[in-house]
Amino acid sequence: MNSESDTARGLWQRAKRHRPTARLLDEVLRHGTLGRILLLHRDELFPRLNAQIDANLSFLFGTSALVLVSHRVKAIVRSAKILDQKRRTHPSQAPQQDRASEIVRELDEVTRQTLVDNVAMEALKLVQGSSALRTLVTNNDPITREDLKRSVGDYSCLDVEPLRTAGFQLMQRILGGKRSKKALRQIAMEVDTLKDFLDIEQFQFTLFGTNLTHYRQLIRALRIPESLWKDAILSLHRDCFLEHVGPLYLWCTHCPESGVLASVRTTQVLRPFQCPGCRRMAHSATALFPANELALAIGLRDGILGGAIGWQLTKRRIPFRHSVNVGGTELDFLVSQGAVNSLIECKMNHQLKERPQFLATLRDNLLQLDAHVRAAQDAGIKLDTAVCVVNHARNQLAGFRRSLEPSRESTVPMKLLSYQDFPQWISKPPFGHGNGRARTSGQ
Repeated sequence: MNSESDTARGLWQRAKRHRPTARLLDEVLRHGTLGRILLLHRDELFPRLNAQIDANLSFLFGTSALVLVSHRVKAIVRSAKILDQKRRTHPSQAPQQDRASEIVRELDEVTRQTLVDNVAMEALKLVQGSSALRTLVTNNDPITREDLKRSVGDYSCLDVEPLRTAGFQLMQRILGGKRSKKALRQIAMEVDTLKDFLDIEQFQFTLFGTNLTHYRQLIRALRIPESLWKDAILSLHRDCFLEHVGPLYLWCTHCPESGVLASVRTTQVLRPFQCPGCRRMAHSATALFPANELALAIGLRDGILGGAIGWQLTKRRIPFRHSVNVGGTELDFLVSQGAVNSLIECKMNHQLKERPQFLATLRDNLLQLDAHVRAAQDAGIKLDTAVCVVNHARNQLAGFRRSLEPSRESTVPMKLLSYQDFPQWISKPPFGHGNGRARTSGQ
């Protein structure tokens, strides 16, 4: 038993006892708003986004939340831009920014010596001496914490002592020099000025604005009405599958000068809020994070599609094994009913692609299915049929049928199957009759 299978089995056992979880896994396979949202590839639903902080500074961050807004997204985006312009152009902002910049510059001048160069040099040497780190930095893709840990593990393969020594010397210089003590003392005395310079709340709001732009692109690409998105997100929240972890942002552009921006800590999402200044209805927005069984399902290797397929087998009491390793190849589901054995593979493809890329991906799915069939047969597993269930709607696959012929050399009937068609497929003979006692992987 592996951890992936343990997690999936726990999800299916939970669905037996918890109606909202069972309803969630059933609903995903219907062509409704919820399925269209949750069956997006993880990198499309929760991508890395680049927030433009100012003209010279951008910030790359990963998102893991779904956006919920009080008004239509067009009105939200417009009001957020107006608020940002009011805050940036307000006369009181410029002197504070100038003074804060001067304080930071004084400290920067103290440390802008050879010690900083030493730290940079040791960091470069560390990368140069490690093939794993060189591969990471020469890759065009953004580097994630998971990529780093996978490459260097517990860092025992790296000699970080020179870098640690250079960093320690730099900190001694900052804390020990007369000029640096003066700069640090000035920072302590004018911490309020620095708070305005850093403006964490405004920074968070800028990141949220980038998330909001992503949400706007999603509903356009999926052609989901904003009202249906909102209903789907709120239904997940009511069942405790989405949690309101971060602040709810509330802002008003009707108020004079720099307007009003506030972050509200509340478990109530998108109830009507009044501006504390002018008492008019304010705009508000928040982000909800996957929790409980939804977080477990999204975290599976095959995402919530794999979770939903396993649940269909479990509730029909169809015997199966999940995440089976044969000669280094992992098979998603091996299903046995009577004398019939079937292989079911799941693929969470990127959906927001152009047609040529889309077709190439589906062909790759078929090739991988064929390779997995051969791996199973080489391991002595008899198969009578094999399907690859993909996260695309029936009408999307229909336009590619003629271009998606399985390998003629395969001895097993194979095909691609839309997630919408899986419940009907698994309900037909031999799976639809004579189901025995419920079994899941490892039972």
